[in-house]
Amino acid sequence: MKVSTKGDYGIHIDGLAFDVASSGDAIGNNPPSSVTTNGTTRYRYYVPKDPELEGAHYIRPGPGNRDAVSHGLFGVLTV
Repeated sequence: MKVSTKGDYGIHIDGLAFDVASSGDAIGNNPPSSVTTNGTTRYRYYVPKDPELEGAHYIRPGPGNRDAVSHGLFGVLTV
């Protein structure tokens, strides 16, 4: 299976609060905040001082790019 390296990608970190401009997903009335190939952007996530949020949070490119995860586009943010 070949994964296209073209297209827009966003970032989503499970379990953390974020600004709607930092999800990479154009859901509902939210504008898209994904980044194009060879582009750059800045995403802002909030990690509150809460012991319940300590640990590992899964990072993925968002719902439009699930196939990319099976080819290694994922990570972990450790709090």
